[in-house]
Amino acid sequence: FGLALSAYLSFPLTLCDIALRFDRPNVLDSSEEQPYIIHIVGAGYLETVNPNMWGIFSRIVRAKLQEDLVFKVYLIGPEVENTQQTHGNPTPKSTRSPPEAAYTDPGLTIYTLPFTYSKACTNLRKEGGVRNKPNLVVFFNAGLSATQYEWDQSIREAVSHFNKGTLLAVTGGSR
Repeated sequence: FGLALSAYLSFPLTLCDIALRFDRPNVLDSSEEQPYIIHIVGAGYLETVNPNMWGIFSRIVRAKLQEDLVFKVYLIGPEVENTQQTHGNPTPKSTRSPPEAAYTDPGLTIYTLPFTYSKACTNLRKEGGVRNKPNLVVFFNAGLSATQYEWDQSIREAVSHFNKGTLLAVTGGSR
């Protein structure tokens, strides 16, 4: 049970640390018109099975900064569970664009995109252009040696965002 709880909480708490420590000015600039956008690349079952866990992130950051901040989190990866929250229960949804919210909480909307990162970014650019440019791109425990994922294209896409002012974060597991 402890390992599961630790894994469950590490994602939103790591986001809190990154946002508060390294990108506070951009977080404080978020608004309904221009939310703080986070792309979580290579997300899989653990990140999407219970999307309300991301509410921990927004509640902590909003309480710490005592601001009504607005966040959009995109969980992106071919292993993403493509669901939408309906009365507390995730239900399958279509893969059409624009994406529907998988979970909402005050100041937070979670989207699930069951695509490679390059395909997801192409779809998001078509949908909203610059408005969908991420403030933060995170690779949680990225299995960069996994051959079923297009890591080279995903990294190139993330670097292109970095070159336009986006913060990048890569985490890794340890034993």
